[in-house]
Amino acid sequence: MHNLCRLRSVVDSTERAKAVSYAKVNPLFVACFMTFVIYIGSFMRTPIIPLYARDLGATLTEVGLITSSYMVVASFLAVPLGSTSDRLGRRRLAIVGSLLVGSSSLLMILANSPTLIMVMYTLAGLGLACYSPAVTAFIGDVSRSDKVGRFYGTYTTVQQVAIASGPAVGGLIAGILGFRNVFGLSGAIVLIGSIIAFLYFPKESSGRSNAPSLSVSEGFNLLRASSVVLISWISVFTVSFMWGVSQTFLPIYAETVGIGVAIVGVLFAVQSATNAILRIPLGAVYDRLAKKWLLMIVGVISEALATALVASVATPLMLGVLMILIGFGMGVTQMAASALISESSNRATRGLGMGFYYTCFYGGMAVSPGALGFVISALGFQPGFLAAAVVGLAAILVVLAITYRAARHTAH
Repeated sequence: MHNLCRLRSVVDSTERAKAVSYAKVNPLFVACFMTFVIYIGSFMRTPIIPLYARDLGATLTEVGLITSSYMVVASFLAVPLGSTSDRLGRRRLAIVGSLLVGSSSLLMILANSPTLIMVMYTLAGLGLACYSPAVTAFIGDVSRSDKVGRFYGTYTTVQQVAIASGPAVGGLIAGILGFRNVFGLSGAIVLIGSIIAFLYFPKESSGRSNAPSLSVSEGFNLLRASSVVLISWISVFTVSFMWGVSQTFLPIYAETVGIGVAIVGVLFAVQSATNAILRIPLGAVYDRLAKKWLLMIVGVISEALATALVASVATPLMLGVLMILIGFGMGVTQMAASALISESSNRATRGLGMGFYYTCFYGGMAVSPGALGFVISALGFQPGFLAAAVVGLAAILVVLAITYRAARHTAH
């Protein structure tokens, strides 16, 4: 415990000394612009890759494995690569990650088998695992202490808009120019982000600081000492777990009650818009709250209640209301969690903390469709969505228990 306290003291003092070095640039604008370009270019491929793989003879099982390979790599490598950004600097990981994502798109043009598509998509997952924790941690590095919520509200709004609009852009281009041209444009757009990172990402963040270099286990021990960090990870995993069920099975449920594909697309657009638009004002609310973690409680409960009701309604209007609640729940939880992790860490541990954030984010969506797909297959849609909601409400109990225990420990 003494060594951990000493490490925390050293890295905190180093962080305060380096804070002024970012005043010469506009780091939030650079990070937001760079992330928008890289994410929209990356997510252009999302609806295209399954169709492209099928054209090359992939079975449905192979299509699933291709998609899973991307998610699994991004999830499992986010932690070690986030920690690497703490040691080597955010800039290096941002540049390397964007280059890997862009190169994977360009190489996809040459793929002539499902196996090669899987290899290229795995490379893309590696790139995203390099890029996302490093840049998200960078936002915390440069945030003013009284505007952390607004910084993360702005950054995650830009990130979410790119994620939501990328598939639509990719689908439009594919309809006009064909699959391979989507990959070419995707690669070119992402590589523009790499150039931006190389030219404008603050070089001060790329060098080694005077803080001690921590291993993953040392950094984890520092982070888990904070109950706020633990409940942030749990909350992010929970909203992603519930969303993984909705995004996978809601379109199938909608089809069974006579709702067409076009309306389903509108429903998902409503969710994405709500998720994105509310993050900036909610970031301002975050900055004013004393007990900031309550925002995550509100978010998880909102999504859990909406998820529980999905298979109980059968009209586009009611499903639209539920998707608004789900979008609100995800937006407020992810914004608050990223800001809380940032405030509870420092330059020596922030990348690792954000690595766990993305592991929970991708991991939740990767696990839930398989886990609850069996429930839906055996018992139907309503028990499946209810089970997802129960997971959410159970997570709330865990979060409250951790918070109560931390409060008692502080009191004593």
